Amino acid sequence: MPFTLAISPNRTPLQKNYWLILFIAVFTGVFISTLIGTTNMSNCILENTLTFFIPAVSHFLF
Repeated sequence: MPFTLAISPNRTPLQKNYWLILFIAVFTGVFISTLIGTTNMSNCILENTLTFFIPAVSHFLF
């Protein structure tokens, strides 16, 4: 599988990008397991909100 970027003229579609699918599945599994095992739900929600919010904002600012 060739290496592609978001701006590459020939991007690999998501259905054929097995590494990305595997990464998303592993990330989701770890995310759910830490959510189930948490003892402080408000802290878990805050951490996960910042985990997704900060990269999303920095993506649009820089």
